[in-house]
Amino acid sequence: MHKSSGTNFRFLSTAFLSMILALSGIAITPATAACAYPAPNASPEVFTAWAECESAAYMAEMAAAAQASQAQAAAQAEAQAAAQAAAAKEAASHNAKDVAQIASLTDEVKKLNEELSALKIKQAEQAAIAEKNKSLATEVEKLQQSSKTNDEKFTEANTRLSEASKKITDLLSKVTSTEAEKQELITAKSKEATVANI
Repeated sequence: MHKSSGTNFRFLSTAFLSMILALSGIAITPATAACAYPAPNASPEVFTAWAECESAAYMAEMAAAAQASQAQAAAQAEAQAAAQAAAAKEAASHNAKDVAQIASLTDEVKKLNEELSALKIKQAEQAAIAEKNKSLATEVEKLQQSSKTNDEKFTEANTRLSEASKKITDLLSKVTSTEAEKQELITAKSKEATVANI
């Protein structure tokens, strides 16, 4: 069940990032998981290591996708700038004022493209952070459940220990009582023997 949840988180994260990058015409393919899911009876440390491995894999995927998005946005910006520069050069022969305005608009478009690229990268980073938080929350829940189970086992062991101690005390009391009765009997028999000899 836990493995399915981790896969769903990974799928949702990748789908969300794909939707963001679709605006730039970039598609990403989910990488094959490199982190083996631990056995159900594995220790909390093993689950923690697995969660960290998964988080690192997610972060690496997000970083790679963000770099691809940035490169694509830069290429688009350069292509647009080149096309606009060519148009501005052609228009120079007609109207110098229009050329200046086109140049200004070209710079503005370039800046807007740069801002858009930066926003897309931030969105990808936020998606990675959200995914990591989900993984950490799941791991914390597992640790809390494990702690609760350990507390219950500890309480049960203490109860059993108390019961065993009580049984030992009762047995020792019986042994002591029996020994006292034996001594009394020996003393009484000795007195009887002494009287008989007299």
